[in-house]
Amino acid sequence: MNLDLFSFCDGSEMISNFLPGGLKEFQGMKEEEQLMYRQRAIDAIGSSAIGNKKVGIVAGHAMLWSEEEEKALPVYTQNDLNVFTHILYVDLPSEIVARRRLDDPGKGRPVLTATQLDAWKNEEKSLLQRLSREHGILFSTLQYPIQLDKVTSMLDNFRIHCRHYNLSLAKEELRQGLKVDGRIVLAMDADKTLAAEDTGMLFWSAASKKWPSVAAQDTLKTLFGGPLGYSYTAFRQAALLYEEIANDQDFEEMCKEVASQVSMYPDIISLLHFMGEQDQVDIVIITSGLGRVWEKVLETEGLSEAVTLIGGGRVSDAFIITSAVKAMLVDYMRSHRERYIWAFGDSPLDVPMLQKADRAVVIVGDELTRSRTMDAALNTAVTDHGLRAFQVVLPSTALPRPGLRGARLTD
Repeated sequence: MNLDLFSFCDGSEMISNFLPGGLKEFQGMKEEEQLMYRQRAIDAIGSSAIGNKKVGIVAGHAMLWSEEEEKALPVYTQNDLNVFTHILYVDLPSEIVARRRLDDPGKGRPVLTATQLDAWKNEEKSLLQRLSREHGILFSTLQYPIQLDKVTSMLDNFRIHCRHYNLSLAKEELRQGLKVDGRIVLAMDADKTLAAEDTGMLFWSAASKKWPSVAAQDTLKTLFGGPLGYSYTAFRQAALLYEEIANDQDFEEMCKEVASQVSMYPDIISLLHFMGEQDQVDIVIITSGLGRVWEKVLETEGLSEAVTLIGGGRVSDAFIITSAVKAMLVDYMRSHRERYIWAFGDSPLDVPMLQKADRAVVIVGDELTRSRTMDAALNTAVTDHGLRAFQVVLPSTALPRPGLRGARLTD
């Protein structure tokens, strides 16, 4: 980590610098005056970071304890939400926080019990998580003991990562996987396309059983169903959640467990084995799900060598796959590498990719597990954008979607 690329400051110290009487003068002010100085402080921090072309790292609180009301009260400002792009919440045990507060009497902090500190932390974390998602800020919790190497890696990642950088990494991964003499590409989604299962849902279901105090089964549903939708920021937030919930060893074990629960459709397995033997055919799986899980699933089916897998999952995987990235990778293969593209997908996230392909195939699963919003997305794509797609029903006993011609993978 190159420290010259970062600037470090303490929010309270910045406020103190504006006042001759320092923090004591600030603490004696009315709320309206305090708000003004808090806004001035964060604006100055943001302007300084931009002017010096550095990443600003600020230590501070979103809530402070009120002795009068005996609870934590919000002290953040709208300016904070406008300036911050990432929030890392340092979640120290309350006993350590209490001891550090006693060892630093200069700021006149009240003595709080561990129960009071726990209540403060929990409310502050909940508040920051909600505000972050409402304002497009990435949020993650750093658990004690803090792993410095992991934090520095995250900060370096935050500094350079953007949509353009993300796409460039995914393209480079794709370039390395394509055959030199390839002419035809099967570009395929993974979750609910290659199999009926959704690996992300399976992961968080397993995580909620293993770590019930910190993991929820509906983690992804809550995230993608919230203000961020299925945006680049939402997928980056998902990557942070995977990074936060498990260390490398636990994540690997969890991926192995999830992979064991995934059963690829037999017709898909046969197609991939057959097409993988063709010299001028590339098979590219582009997944917004967990790349590591699909690596293990493909390995189990003996398809690792036949398939190029483009997918991430965690921050340490370098890139994430959004709906837009899927479409741009297909467009790149078709326009710049002159490949004839067959695209396979199952959900609205795959529709932009299907529209970019020469041939589009919608995988239609069982009514209980398939995307409920795909019919509307397909109708819009067909009516407004001229999408021409076939549907393959897997298993064959499932009901087809309306308005699409049927086909078999053997066709």
